[in-house]
Amino acid sequence: MPAEKSSITASIVHLWATLLEGMQYRFELFAIEFGEEKRRFLSILVAIIVAVMAVFFGFFMLNLALLLMFWRMNTILAFAFAGFYLFLAVLLIIYVRSKIVNSPKPFAASMAEFKKDQDFFGAKNE
Repeated sequence: MPAEKSSITASIVHLWATLLEGMQYRFELFAIEFGEEKRRFLSILVAIIVAVMAVFFGFFMLNLALLLMFWRMNTILAFAFAGFYLFLAVLLIIYVRSKIVNSPKPFAASMAEFKKDQDFFGAKNE
């Protein structure tokens, strides 16, 4: 009887250790994915800020170009600056939109692992 009890206790301890190890792996995966999502969010945020600044510079230069147009010289340079900033803004808007549309769902790997766990434990109960 004592050998049986120690065997059951050892099995429970082993099961508990396995569950804790599995949870540790899931939390590590979650932490990695959280870091990736944070970096992706910050890169998109920086691109949005630069795009907004480029639009403002473009409109400022466009206004400056319109003012200078009445003075004969330097209008080509002012239009070139305005065109450059507006072109940069369009490129960054396209970049941000593609990043948002084509990005994977947040925490997709963690959800896939939880789905595997659910399928595995659900198959055991049947």
